[in-house]
Amino acid sequence: MKTAALALTYQGLIGHLLLATGVAVGAGTYPTWAVGGCGGLRAELTAAAILGLLNLASGAVLVRWARLGPAVVTMAFMSLGLLRVLVCAALGAAAWQLLRLRADILLVWLCALYLAMLAGEGLWLVRALRRDAYEAALRRIVRGGRGWTVRL
Repeated sequence: MKTAALALTYQGLIGHLLLATGVAVGAGTYPTWAVGGCGGLRAELTAAAILGLLNLASGAVLVRWARLGPAVVTMAFMSLGLLRVLVCAALGAAAWQLLRLRADILLVWLCALYLAMLAGEGLWLVRALRRDAYEAALRRIVRGGRGWTVRL
């Protein structure tokens, strides 16, 4: 059985990621400044840059694979989540060494922003899956000789 393409857009991805990142960074900037000063803010912005690029890349893969159907996109989202953790850890360690950032603040922000962006990307995917399910259900409703019926 051929499945229909899932309607995922880059605009939706960017909007959900910006919302999740903006809330997390906005809520944590002053405490980071109070604890770590300028070095803490550099670690925060570095973590945001690392995870922003990783999530945009994984979202681009999901948008590209959306034409293969919802099942493929869902499995790709789960698989990319594991890969994202490994790449995030490697890039975080490289940034810590190269930029001489505070490790404790960098680690906290990598974890916090990973969870925030995972929630944003997950919400983006769930909204598209729900929209696809509603459209599939509406396509099954047809007008017959005796009124409206649902095809099974």
